[in-house]
Parts: sequence; C-alpha cells; structure tokens
Amino acid sequence: MTCSTPLLKFAIKPDTLDDTIVVLVASMTQPWSLLSTLQKWTTLVQEHIDRLQIDPARLQELREHLQHDFQHYIEPNDASIMIASSSSSVTLKNGRIPNSISSVSIASTTTPMSVNNGDEQVVLPLPDGVLTNSLGIPVIVVITKVEFE
Repeated sequence: MTCSTPLLKFAIKPDTLDDTIVVLVASMTQPWSLLSTLQKWTTLVQEHIDRLQIDPARLQELREHLQHDFQHYIEPNDASIMIASSSSSVTLKNGRIPNSISSVSIASTTTPMSVNNGDEQVVLPLPDGVLTNSLGIPVIVVITKVEFE
C-alpha cells in the first residue's frame, strides 16, 4: 500500500488542489480489512496534503466550500438535473457539475440538508459524523468485488 504513496505528489498538487477529487478504491475480497484500508489511505492523503504546506486560510476556505456543498446538496433526481442516456452525461441548469455530487453520496443520510421556507432557505447543520475530518477536497469511495448471490 505505501509503495504507491510517492505517486501522490503527482496527483495532489498545491496549484490544482481546488480541482482535485480523491477516489479511494477498496475490494470486498477481504471485507474485514476494508475499514482499516480506507483509514490508512485517508491518513496518507491527509499527511501528503499537510506536507504541501498550503496556506491555512486557503485550506480552511476549501473545507468551508466542501461543507457548503454538503449542506446545499440536491439529490440527482431533482427536476433541475437531466440525465442524457445517450451520452451518459449529467447537465445542471447552470451547466456545471458541482464537485460535491459524488462525495455527498457517501454521507448516507436521507435527511434533507436544507429546507425551503418560502423565499428563504434554511441551512441545516451537518448530521453527526459527517465531515468530522475534512481533507478540504471531495473523496469518493468505490467498493469493488461485491457479489450478490
């Protein structure tokens, strides 16, 4: 696992951090090691980000932006999103796909993150356990070798 860590310097750079998404891929071939594997890689990514010596104000801004995306997330089945099956692309009203679409999916909560109250939108606090340790960049977790019999 640590033999790949030197490659992080090519994938996560200070000048491209704003446009970075981390994808952690783990296999269910050994489900007992799944959580520890994800925790180890998250720690390695965090240590790498710490070594980048990014301005603390910029890192805080990235974390706040990620939290904002979590709190203002709208499920993909919303009427404002069209899925074009022929091109397998997602288009939003403003033509931009937010960085948080995939990362928010792993929050595994069915509670709405915000409530419309007339013209005013009330932002609800994050549920317990969500973004307790933010890297400042979205993280997507992909689980492979899941077989249903």
